[in-house]
Amino acid sequence: MMNLNFFAQPRGLRRLVIAAALATVAPLAGATHVGEELTLDQQAVASSDQFLSALRQFESMPAAQREAAIQRLTQLAEQRRARMLALIERNPKLAALRVLPATVRNRLPVQVQALVERDVALTGVVRAHVADDFARGRSQTLLHVLDDAGQRLELRLAQATEREQLSWVGKRAVINAVQFDRQLLVLEKRGVQLAALGGTTVGGTATPTTSAAVQGPQTALVVMLNFNDQPIECSQADLQGRMFGGSGSTLDQGFRQGSNNLVSFSGQVIGPFTINYSKGGSCDYNGWATAANALAQAAGFNPQNYMRVSYTMPRNLNCGWLGLGALGGTQPTPSWVQQCTSTGTFSHEIGHNLNFHHAATPGSEYGDASDPMGAAKLVQANAPNRVMAGWLAGSQVQDVTVGGTYSITVLEATAPSGPQVLRLRKADTNEYYYLSMRQPVGVDTNLWTTYQNNVSVHQSTGVMPAYTILLSSLAGGQAWSDAANGITVTSLGVSGSTATVSVALGGSTCVRQAPSIAASPAGQTAASGSMLAYALTLTNNNAAACPSTSFNLAQALPSGFSGALASSTGSLASGASINVPWNVTSQTGMADASYTLNATAADAATGSSAAAHASYTVLAAPPPPPPPPPPADTTPPVVAITSPAANATLTSRVVSLAAQAGDNVAVASVGFYIDGNLVATSNAAPYSANWNTRKAARGTHSITVRATDTSGNASSQTISVTLN
Repeated sequence: MMNLNFFAQPRGLRRLVIAAALATVAPLAGATHVGEELTLDQQAVASSDQFLSALRQFESMPAAQREAAIQRLTQLAEQRRARMLALIERNPKLAALRVLPATVRNRLPVQVQALVERDVALTGVVRAHVADDFARGRSQTLLHVLDDAGQRLELRLAQATEREQLSWVGKRAVINAVQFDRQLLVLEKRGVQLAALGGTTVGGTATPTTSAAVQGPQTALVVMLNFNDQPIECSQADLQGRMFGGSGSTLDQGFRQGSNNLVSFSGQVIGPFTINYSKGGSCDYNGWATAANALAQAAGFNPQNYMRVSYTMPRNLNCGWLGLGALGGTQPTPSWVQQCTSTGTFSHEIGHNLNFHHAATPGSEYGDASDPMGAAKLVQANAPNRVMAGWLAGSQVQDVTVGGTYSITVLEATAPSGPQVLRLRKADTNEYYYLSMRQPVGVDTNLWTTYQNNVSVHQSTGVMPAYTILLSSLAGGQAWSDAANGITVTSLGVSGSTATVSVALGGSTCVRQAPSIAASPAGQTAASGSMLAYALTLTNNNAAACPSTSFNLAQALPSGFSGALASSTGSLASGASINVPWNVTSQTGMADASYTLNATAADAATGSSAAAHASYTVLAAPPPPPPPPPPADTTPPVVAITSPAANATLTSRVVSLAAQAGDNVAVASVGFYIDGNLVATSNAAPYSANWNTRKAARGTHSITVRATDTSGNASSQTISVTLN
């Protein structure tokens, strides 16, 4: 089950938080800790080091003693797994540095391997849920994979950008990752390869689409729930009217008006049903839904017969969100709302079901209140969402490729006299700007005045699901500029239902951005004193108008390590990338542990920089196995009686017996037998014995010599002699 108690910073601040985290390093037990999750990281590193030490001890033990040591190894593996799972949930980037390479797992006993991460490659459909905490202005988008075997696995990414992640939603993908229980940790963004690219390429670049996210009548079931210690505050009749009423400020009217009647909603509000959960209990929203579905079916309503199912209940403070919605996905798509008095919250979460993401501003996750996907207000959709959903197309959208003066008809117009959206390509990121104007018509009477009769400038990728970002709201005479792409938009004022804008497309200017740098592979294992080969990928992110830029590369290694970069400087054109080999050697005799390697790239002109990290796990090769036992000796010795001769007639009272014996390994003993009775044994050559015949009867006797080797193999020879 997903844990939604942790949320990222507002979208506009996330990159700053990550950059600050990567700039912080502190040593502990041979490792470097990065970022604010220091305690979790310390625990994960300590567990890994203890585990590696126990593995070495296990491998050094005689085979007869290993069984008892497996229990200790298992306990440490379980402890490490719990800490790694917590770190993966909190900070996948950090967790990627603490992953043990597959070579370590392969050395473990079979019963311990199941407790350690493993490399997997699977194919499935990428899905997402979005959890919204409107009060704190923060959200969390959690990805999961429904693989071809039917299991659901949570997807965590160490490198991919938010835009890249959203480009995967709803698509089949081949995923190469490290699996911990039901968590998939993708160490490098190339670990996700789209199986059916459509209009999107791996890496997140997109092409505009006019394909509708959804069209036609939508059926929805809203299930009202009471907790066993807290009733819901809304009435069924009130919510039925606000959701599906025929006119006024209803969810249905919001989507009808925003989509030019391409989308409508009808359905039923049922309940409230009391479920056996408390307002102070765990945030088991899946459990709530299961209980609600059973009660709905008992009341004659099958949720599977609806396209959208929304569960609404009192506030549970352990959830950390007010609304939660599946981002697209198979029908019926679910949503959860803990704010039943707000129709806009239902519009927002069901909007996620229709594949819309948030309407933001540069510094606020929900900053654009001109769309229900912003501050969860009951208003019509903004311009980029209408275009990406296919609700505006053809003559309603005009692509601007040359500077000039243009007119825009108000978005709320049902029979526009001209284009309602101007779209400009943002060449440096392959995104788009959207220019539009709004007026208080229909549900848009709820629009804040700052959005009315002003020209809105939005930015988005052009492909859903995607954030839309409101960059400016221009009153007459105000201008907005993008220097990197040489674009200036000026509002010339509004007359009636038409806004006039001036678009200037001048030469772009040089806007410098921090470079990007990544290390590959994410981690390797070797004995101390070994050299391991890594590669750094450096990318120049400066605007296209910037000249080639020189970058300085540097490394920061743990004590006892040495490294060599193939080049410490490089010149790159804007947008270009280069791979730099990086060889790192650990000092002989270093403790078995996982160590973090750091590399930085800095713009030589501005000093702006970025950092990359990889892990080097020191673990000596396992001791060689004992030599195999020699093959069993099954070859008997060779023996021959040399005295007396066969069939000889003997007259002496003491007869000398002699034999020769040989073996492929060694002869242990030679026994002399008279008539089957042992009379003497000889343990070394020459093999001989004496036979006293004084008491022996006259006549024929048998003499047998039996040779035995060190493996117990035996052979014999028997002859007959006559005593006179």
